[in-house]
Amino acid sequence: MVLQKSVCFWILLLLIMYPLAGRAERERSVKEADRHDYGYLQVTGPCDFKFPRDHGAHPGYRIEWWYYTGHIHSESGKRYGFQLTFFRIQISPPDSESEWPEKSSAWRTKQVFLAHAALSDLNQKRFYFDGHMARGTLGLVQPSANRSNGIDDLSAAPR
Repeated sequence: MVLQKSVCFWILLLLIMYPLAGRAERERSVKEADRHDYGYLQVTGPCDFKFPRDHGAHPGYRIEWWYYTGHIHSESGKRYGFQLTFFRIQISPPDSESEWPEKSSAWRTKQVFLAHAALSDLNQKRFYFDGHMARGTLGLVQPSANRSNGIDDLSAAPR
């Protein structure tokens, strides 16, 4: 009985202490990450937005996205929900080109773009979606300040 209580005590102590193990190291890592932004731009306070410029891409920041969502009704009264999202992910920090190999490549890029579109037909209870991904090179994607982001046939530009 005493052995059981002793084993239970040590197991309980380990269960309590295990999450605390390495906590100082994890906190130190987080603080280091906060101090070192790896070269990416960071928002550190209020921004002085200028539109339409700030509707578009902001190279230098690691990630940003644009959402278009809403509900619409057709003339016949059918109801739909829609969502169109674009993501821009910078995969290497600004000014990292100095560390790249000397031989240039047309395929080399610092950015990847993703797009996702969805349509909910609320009357028919159907859901449709599509997604695309492209490298920010060879003219595959050209984000712009006027919000006409697009990948393949997914675009927010008026047609």
